[in-house]
Amino acid sequence: MKHLSFETETGQGPKYRQIADQLIRQISDGTLEPGLRLPGERAFAKQTGLSVATVVAVMNDLESRGYAVRRRGSGTYIAKPEPLRRPRIGFVAEPHDYSKRIFGELWTFCHRNECDLLPLIRTFDQLESTIADYHLNGLLVYNQGNFSREAIQRIHAGGVPLFLLSTVQEELSDYSFGYSNEDLMDDAVRYLASLGHTKIGFLLDRDDIIPNRFRRECFLKKMWELRLPVNPEWVVTSALAERLSGYFASPERPDAVVIGSGLTQPLVSRGLEICGLRVPEDLSVVVLDDYFELYRKDRFKVVREYTCFRINVADFSVQAAEYLLRKIRGETPEKPCVRNYEFVDAGTCLPPSKTA
Repeated sequence: MKHLSFETETGQGPKYRQIADQLIRQISDGTLEPGLRLPGERAFAKQTGLSVATVVAVMNDLESRGYAVRRRGSGTYIAKPEPLRRPRIGFVAEPHDYSKRIFGELWTFCHRNECDLLPLIRTFDQLESTIADYHLNGLLVYNQGNFSREAIQRIHAGGVPLFLLSTVQEELSDYSFGYSNEDLMDDAVRYLASLGHTKIGFLLDRDDIIPNRFRRECFLKKMWELRLPVNPEWVVTSALAERLSGYFASPERPDAVVIGSGLTQPLVSRGLEICGLRVPEDLSVVVLDDYFELYRKDRFKVVREYTCFRINVADFSVQAAEYLLRKIRGETPEKPCVRNYEFVDAGTCLPPSKTA
């Protein structure tokens, strides 16, 4: 078994990538010949003074770039110097309309940048095995809010950059691209409060989804911070279809409501129509992550456009893909800090003195 030689500190970028690049140069110039068996990961680490985690990342990088092949029960061998020319990126998401929008942006980006994009349906605990099974160079994962920092760091340490898309949680902000639910709610409540509203409701269907629960928590927190009263009857986060008619018909209804998800727009629009309420004369309405364009279909013709904080899916999808690709190439890019949503006033909010 040949003794490997390289410099452990040669420049910028992750250590594993520096070492892998040196070994690839030795493969390309013939110093390391195809078929040569590399030391086992622990022996490699002992021989070089590297950590086992770094060695594993080196091996993964060599394999993903086509310079090494693992043979079960035998070891890792130098492959013919025919590197994979196209980075392979996995996109893990649930099959619903929102993730389809993200996938569309990623597909366009990967097509333009000569990358392979693999849509995958996997749970988070399956990601490490998926990386190995599909020889992925990087991963983008739709964020459902149930990921641990430790698990993400472990995958990064293995040599494969992973970033979450959509919701940005504070504790995972350096591994995420998208928008902050807390910022969205802060802007929505402050906007209504700036008009003079104090009786503000919150409507959301399905609080069994983690991001939805987080939005409810952010709403309650923001109301408390602004010293605004919270009536439990004004906060509905489940069985919304059954409860809306009573909610809107009640003389004690709020002056304004925040719709917590664009997917809830059709329910609210139908409820308002059934109860004969006018927006904004009878009720001010703000919606987060507006899906108005998505609902421009005959079966959703009752849906109208509300004042909203519209999320720019294209922006954060492309930002994430660009950043990931640069990480795959061994660069050290600076992570952008962008708001990724905009305020759109559709005239559906008035001061409470005009909503009597």
